[in-house]
Amino acid sequence: MGRVAIRKRYRPPWKRRQSKRTHPSTQTKCDDSECYSCDSSHSSSPPYTCYEKQDTGTESIDIEPYSYRKLSGEDIRILQLLPGRSGDMIQVQVQHVPLGTEREYTAVSYTWGSRLALRTILCEGKGIQVPLNLHRALTYIRHTSENTCLWVDAICINQKDEVEKSRQVRRMRTIFMKANKVKVGLGQDTRQSAENVFSAMETLVDEDFETAPPPEDLFWRDVERLFRKQWFCRLWCLQEVILAANAEVQWGAEIASWQAVAKTATWIRSCPVQLLRKSATQGANNGHLMYILGDDLKHNKLVSFLELLALSWQFRSSDRRDKVYGLLGIPTTDSDPGLGEVFVQPDYTKGDAEVYRRCASEIIQKTKSLRILLHVQGREDSIADDSEDGGQSSKHLPSWVPRWNRYIYPMLAPSEQVSSFNACAGLPSFPPRVENDALFAQGKKLSQIQRTCSCTRDFDLGERSQFVVSSVWRTYLAAASAYKSHKELLRAWCIVLTAGKDWCGELVQDTQQHLADMGAYIRTENSFYYADL
Repeated sequence: MGRVAIRKRYRPPWKRRQSKRTHPSTQTKCDDSECYSCDSSHSSSPPYTCYEKQDTGTESIDIEPYSYRKLSGEDIRILQLLPGRSGDMIQVQVQHVPLGTEREYTAVSYTWGSRLALRTILCEGKGIQVPLNLHRALTYIRHTSENTCLWVDAICINQKDEVEKSRQVRRMRTIFMKANKVKVGLGQDTRQSAENVFSAMETLVDEDFETAPPPEDLFWRDVERLFRKQWFCRLWCLQEVILAANAEVQWGAEIASWQAVAKTATWIRSCPVQLLRKSATQGANNGHLMYILGDDLKHNKLVSFLELLALSWQFRSSDRRDKVYGLLGIPTTDSDPGLGEVFVQPDYTKGDAEVYRRCASEIIQKTKSLRILLHVQGREDSIADDSEDGGQSSKHLPSWVPRWNRYIYPMLAPSEQVSSFNACAGLPSFPPRVENDALFAQGKKLSQIQRTCSCTRDFDLGERSQFVVSSVWRTYLAAASAYKSHKELLRAWCIVLTAGKDWCGELVQDTQQHLADMGAYIRTENSFYYADL
């Protein structure tokens, strides 16, 4: 254990994120069933261990299916997880209780996984099929001698009743906030890494990461297995842990505080040395965002619903409508779900295209601006396949509606926190309006483009980053007399082109570092890309 040494050679941020590391010389190949980033696992589907292959099918048990009783009024369902030992069939009992009742229970946050990988549990002597991931989570949570009181969406909500789902989604905020504990179920610990990782994380947080292992230490390979867990990229999990008053993480049989895991993710993200490979880095980044949003919420630092949609864009949901519905429980500057003012009313009888259009229309109506257009993809890049959830095809959406299931990366929309990025702020306002599928807006003619030029790379790539930036400016742009010095002009140009954000999407703090990143980026052939979520 020793301090992390900072490399002297400059590496731009995208190189730090995407560079591949070979496995340690003592390891001939990667046999980690959860590794999606290394060369040995580049396949259309993740590899499985022998245990996983035997544990992914639907059990064929001839048991009478459980029939849900209708919920009345403000009632929710609470589970009593009956005690049992390893190998015993999981058994639960369902109780209907008013949402406002003072009742201690643990809310479980987990990922559904494949809809085809199901297990049967007994509910009051009858069968309910639940996701395999939930079955495993309940196995780890179950006590051997006493009942455990839980709230679990897959069982406590009748998933076949779209009207009930819409009503219960409105209550998710209250359900998770009232839980005396939120249990984050990460699933199996196939490599027996959890005990070592959780113990080290708790220690590192207490010591302010002063004794973090060096980058080459095998400890970081174990940390990668943690942050590759799908929980770190699921949208519903984002809301669930943000709203939790008290959360803990369970990986296999081991438990750690959410604070320890989240603070480690935040430190990894800020570390000047790449510690994790690409797929795990994304999980750590998402863990950092979860932690920051939760901390801001506690201090009443809110963003708009549009900004929340943009911040959470990289998170995934199996139902495209949940890209909107999965955030409704989080307070924003333009909605207060605590007072019953959700941004849009969830309605699972509507298709994803209609949900996106209604959301965009509401954003325009509340913001009185066209800021939403910053998040709209190009038509040729945003045509998606028909929705798997039976909704309308998103290709039929109006051109002014963002396809929230299509992730733009990197995203350089100016942050709402930066008041200096407010073009035409002194001009009269012409609020836009929406009529049916048409967006109406007015504007003013400010100027006229005088010249254009093709983008050629005829500058010296061997120069230092600041000189590269300067060369590009002289080649393509006219001189500006508004700045006192050439250095101020270059700084302003870089800040404008990146909307005042660094590579991670944070507001620029170190201008010299930002100039270096800009110069390094100009040398590359990087381009934007889109991903289906």
